[in-house]
Amino acid sequence: MVNKLIFFVASVFQRTVLALCLFSIILCSVALAEVCITNIPYVKDGGKRQQLDIYLPDNYKTMKPLPVIIAIHGGGWTDGNKEDAVGWVRQCVPVGIAVVGVNYRLQPDFKMPAQIIDCKSAVRWLRAYAKEYNFDTEHFGAWGHSAGGHLSALLGTNEATKEFDVGENLDQSSTVQAVAAYAAPTNFETLAKEVPWIVMSYSGAFGGNFREKFVLMRKMSPALQVNKSTAPMLLVHAEDDELVPFSQSQELYDVLQKNQIESRLIKLTSGNGGHCSKSFNSNEIQEIVKQFFEKHLIVPADPKKRKPIPTHLNVLHE
Repeated sequence: MVNKLIFFVASVFQRTVLALCLFSIILCSVALAEVCITNIPYVKDGGKRQQLDIYLPDNYKTMKPLPVIIAIHGGGWTDGNKEDAVGWVRQCVPVGIAVVGVNYRLQPDFKMPAQIIDCKSAVRWLRAYAKEYNFDTEHFGAWGHSAGGHLSALLGTNEATKEFDVGENLDQSSTVQAVAAYAAPTNFETLAKEVPWIVMSYSGAFGGNFREKFVLMRKMSPALQVNKSTAPMLLVHAEDDELVPFSQSQELYDVLQKNQIESRLIKLTSGNGGHCSKSFNSNEIQEIVKQFFEKHLIVPADPKKRKPIPTHLNVLHE
């Protein structure tokens, strides 16, 4: 009974925070010249939770093959939709990067690792149908906020998550070459110590007995899965995050640095909204994210076309 009450309170709180995040996206959305193809199933007979939307430059058919950013929505792994995520990275479409919003199966109906299995299935599907949409299969990136940031970072550990490559298009790779993760949980073990009520609310998300839950929690923790195949990562986190402590991104960054994986950690200053900081949608962060993906996904990168990255200290610091 106590666990059910904790789950209910946590869900209400997280949905409120998610609604504020979506409101901030609506405020900063812009009209773009693009082609949008929606509700494409990436798993046969998978239903709406296993569909994706593709956003392409309007002249994509005549362009050189396009790099791809997979945008993964947040919502505590229990809520959210693919439309929620793409607004954060659509600024990359005009520079010649396709953006793909992905749905995945949600808890509590589908326990972990269903969520990462779906994300990897979507990546393999995109590579399998690359010719149809003019994708560059060698340059895929992932972006996400909160639960989406967790799944993006986990996806970016590449070789460490091979056991979650199950289902269709197994002849295709599910690797990504760059990751941008906002406010991401990265280690469920340390998160349990820092914010126990959050982890308690999701204790049922990890199936099996205590030992099996413990093993799966470690496998689903990006900070514990970093290896030499891990993609370069850009981590952005507010220092006053009330849901996922900043220390979660710091921990992942430290491990990336230890393993000599190219990485950057940006700490957003407090007072702008915490977990859904308005600074995520600032021009500074949008430009940094766009240039991060340009650097790692567009080949050859042309430095002459890049604008200087503004870094006002009242918005962020590193």
